[in-house]
Amino acid sequence: MSLTRRIHARKLVGARDIRGIARLPDVYAYAMENRTQAAGQDSIVRPSPGVVARRLDRSGVLVHLPTNRIFELNETGMRVWELLSDGESVLTMVDRLVKEFDVDSARALREVNELVARLREEGFIGS
Repeated sequence: MSLTRRIHARKLVGARDIRGIARLPDVYAYAMENRTQAAGQDSIVRPSPGVVARRLDRSGVLVHLPTNRIFELNETGMRVWELLSDGESVLTMVDRLVKEFDVDSARALREVNELVARLREEGFIGS
């Protein structure tokens, strides 16, 4: 399977785009070379209470029940959400995406970090 587009999640109500999945050679080497950027990459992020996720064919939807915000994720974005929900670390998510999609680890790391940051900012994942 090929990663032909970036992860996008958008609010279906009050639409603002979200960016997500990416590319890099060896994610662990990259993390060592870029310690400031990679700080916390081995941490585990979890969905916030009150968030419901539903897969719709190859994409998915996240609903933040306390605020009624809705985000749509493409296939790779939904895969990140599933891995995040399973308690995987950012580096493990990146490693899995590199194996499952046609994406290099540098891009995957960058895009996962952007998606996680945006989901945290919007209240979909805990801090």
